[in-house]
Parts: sequence; structure tokens; C-alpha cells
Amino acid sequence: MLEVIKEVPFDQWEHWEREYIRWYRALGWKVVNIANGGDGGAIEMTPEIRAKISAANKGKPKSEAYKQGRREHYAKFGHPNQGKATSPETKERLRAALKGRPKSPATRAKMSASGGKHLKGKRQSPEHVAKCRAAKLGKKFTPEHSAKISAALKGKPKSDEARQRMSDAAKRRCARQKLTSAQNDASLQALLPL
Repeated sequence: MLEVIKEVPFDQWEHWEREYIRWYRALGWKVVNIANGGDGGAIEMTPEIRAKISAANKGKPKSEAYKQGRREHYAKFGHPNQGKATSPETKERLRAALKGRPKSPATRAKMSASGGKHLKGKRQSPEHVAKCRAAKLGKKFTPEHSAKISAALKGKPKSDEARQRMSDAAKRRCARQKLTSAQNDASLQALLPL
């Protein structure tokens, strides 16, 4: 549906089109015009034009002002992909494209600093879990590292489930130590002369 905002003389339409587009953008309206107006209509985006624009922009770093503008726009109007489900085909294409690509030192530092938050909500395969477990099994922390972990966890309340797991683990550890102690005593008894 179209609505007439203002009737103007024919020789002034370009000026008024530009003025209304500028005005509504300043008010924060979601104006659909891609141009500033006064040029007789939008450009038809053919595949060739899209390819040229893509090639011209590829590899160009975005300025902080541009990034901030995008963030503000998405906060106001939402991201165009928000709420859209990614198809299995797209997921597979992304996985194949990213597989084996090394991460930059900056990305690795961000992932490390996030403390695992970048993995939140992601389920890892049993094979991956087993591989991580095998890599860590038997490794001892240095006293400095243990002190850091202790300081980070100090004062954090634990759930009843976590407390129960800790209690069960401590009981199993004590049982193992008692068994080892009993085995040592038996060995000593066997060695001692009667």
C-alpha cells in the first residue's frame, strides 16, 4: 500500500525525495531505499553486479565506526538471520570449509580467555571426550597451577549434586588408599621373619 506524503512540483521531485529519505533515516525509521534518492529508482542487483561488489570488498578490514554502526543497527532492528534455522546442508558446508583451518593467535587467546564459554551449549562427541581424557590422564598440576585453581574456586557455592559427586569420589579414593595400605602390610608381613 502506498501513501502520498506530499505533492510537489515535478521539477522538484528529486530534491524532496532526497529530503524525505534523509529525514526518515534521521528519525531512525527502517527506510528501504538503498540510495539517497533523486536518482530515478533503485539499481537492479544482477549477479554480475553482486560479484563485482563482493570482489571489491573482499579482504578489506572494516573500520570500528562501521562495526559500531552495525552493532547499533542490529540492536535496534535485529540481525537479518536472527531466528532462522541453519539447514543441515549449510552446516555441512561450513564444517567442511572451516575444518583444518588454523586459528590465529588472537582467536586462540580469545578462546582461552573465555574460559570455555565459547563452547557453552555444545555437546562433544564421546570420541572427543575420550581423546581429551586420555591426554590429561596422569598429568600432575604444578603447585602454582593448583594454587590458581584453588583461588579461582574459593568461595563459589557448589550444588547438592556437585557436593555428592565430590563426596563419592573422596570415599572411593579413601577405599583405594586403605586397600593399598592393607596390601603393603601384607607384603611386609610376608617379608618379616617369624
